[in-house]
Amino acid sequence: MLAMCTLDNDTPPSGSRNIDVQALTATTRGLLSQGRYATLVHTLLTCWNAQGAAACILAECNKFLSLAFSNRQHSDQSLLQPVSFFACFLSRLPLQLFVQTDHTLQLQLASIMGLLIRHAPVAVLQHGQKQIRHLLRSSSDAISHAILSSLLAVLKCQIGERKHELHWILIEAKIAPLLLHVAAQSRTVRAIPDQGSPHLALEILHDISRTDHLRPHLGTETFIRNILQVIPQSRPSLLILLLKIIKNLCQCPELLGVIATSDSVRCFCNLLWRQNSRVTNDIQTQSLCVLSCLTKMNVGRQEQAVDADIGRHLSSVALSGSTARQYAIPILCEIVRGSKKCRDSLWACGAPAVLATLVMDDVVWRTFAFEAILFW
Repeated sequence: MLAMCTLDNDTPPSGSRNIDVQALTATTRGLLSQGRYATLVHTLLTCWNAQGAAACILAECNKFLSLAFSNRQHSDQSLLQPVSFFACFLSRLPLQLFVQTDHTLQLQLASIMGLLIRHAPVAVLQHGQKQIRHLLRSSSDAISHAILSSLLAVLKCQIGERKHELHWILIEAKIAPLLLHVAAQSRTVRAIPDQGSPHLALEILHDISRTDHLRPHLGTETFIRNILQVIPQSRPSLLILLLKIIKNLCQCPELLGVIATSDSVRCFCNLLWRQNSRVTNDIQTQSLCVLSCLTKMNVGRQEQAVDADIGRHLSSVALSGSTARQYAIPILCEIVRGSKKCRDSLWACGAPAVLATLVMDDVVWRTFAFEAILFW
């Protein structure tokens, strides 16, 4: 279907002239209702540089798609033609339209792309990936939100191979790294709401990171380094998602070395000392879970952790009522089994007394604590 939607001319004509917006609106509506899509494309290219023409046509296209998709009388088969046309229509528009400075026009394009993604995600991601990348590079939360909200909605409705296909397209089209770029905007644009485009971008990345066989393709050295750069300045709600993404990537053995060489152990140890309202426990839990993966059976990383003063924090959490202690106590016992340097550092911060308390008072962790004390 997409192959049928070819244009004879990709380049808009030069020159600029005024145009009757009301007449163009009526013409556009007529062409859409009659299904004369090729004529509509020709009309757009003919009056491309006329003031307000592109905005007028795109606004009517947006209304047409919104109405068509919301009308329950339309079957999926009857919607296939307009979806296929618009996917091709947007993919053949000159790229400068997607990078120009008119925010209103970009927002209309993003809204159309969002509607198309909801009803033909594979076709749009394959044929309109360049346009999507340009729109996501925008600093506008509204433009990114229009695309990402639709993409996340589609992913939530998919399961199995269908979802994995969409995940792979996002990675192959180099859209996944741009999602991290969108998330990083929250560091500089504080007006973005908690459920804005940065949150949606990380939700999508988290969804991709849960797929086992795609983790090596997602977790490149550059991608991991960029995540670790974003983490320290992220607000708590985004930080938790970033930690979950790293935790999922840690489940891939070949990525552990890549994550560890980016000074991640020190980064996560520093997070443990954050004091932030009600989400502190979640941040601690996710950070300790990542550290558990990184330090397990690796003396070098254990020594990095004690150099970052992890011992005092582990001792504090181990005796608290926090759910994070389920990770803190095993890490403490694991580090005791490491090198003499690790044990000396833990001794200095009072870890033996903490373990002795667990032996006497905690039935669940008594055995682990007692075995760790024996290493001294």
